[in-house]
Amino acid sequence: MEPNRDGDVDISGTAKLLADPGRARMLTVLADGRAQPAGELARAAGVSAATASEHLGKMVDQGWLEVERQGRHRYFRIAVPEVVQALELLAVISPVTPVRSLRGSRAQRDLKVARSCYDHLAGAVGVALFDGLRDAELLNMTGGEWTATERPHPVLSALAIAPADLHGFGRRPPVKACLDWSERRYHLAGGFGALLLTRMFDHHWCEHGKTSRAVAFTTKGWRNLEAHLDIDSSAILGSVADSKSA
Repeated sequence: MEPNRDGDVDISGTAKLLADPGRARMLTVLADGRAQPAGELARAAGVSAATASEHLGKMVDQGWLEVERQGRHRYFRIAVPEVVQALELLAVISPVTPVRSLRGSRAQRDLKVARSCYDHLAGAVGVALFDGLRDAELLNMTGGEWTATERPHPVLSALAIAPADLHGFGRRPPVKACLDWSERRYHLAGGFGALLLTRMFDHHWCEHGKTSRAVAFTTKGWRNLEAHLDIDSSAILGSVADSKSA
């Protein structure tokens, strides 16, 4: 006899939609929050244009993606940040794809150092940023939830972030801890996390890397992280290299 599941969520249906390697690859490419054309997503997934269109249509219908039309071209982006959060959590319990080339090894290293998780910073630098903000008492645990304080700090001044900027995120929480798949610790999500990464790009502390989702920190960015939050670039780069060789 079939159990009564009326009113329950359809986890199996969601898992089935995600289980296709092509769709999973497309979502991974889109996980940095930027829009991509259908043709680029087809190439990334290694499928034909017709198959890519079918995959993308299913994910739009599911509410995972939204589409923008510019003339004859269609651009797709992640519709809600929860999609990327689900990918990040699945990555925690998933095996790492074997690296078979020098290019793949470099790409893996870049993603482990720093990457975007939708619109906030992940990877070793993202985790170090969370720890640095906590140690500077810019993040507090209150009532079982992380909150942002409004105390002044040099890192906020350097990024032109005022206390008033920590409000007005709508229904989105200002602070959210997101489990990092490569570090197995938390990085900063929520409105504050998104604001920090946006300002880091604006102030040229970092730039988009050569690998999809990779974030490359500039000399200026490393210098500011070291000066304001005691984040050691040599220790981070060394730890990523050690984990790769292990």
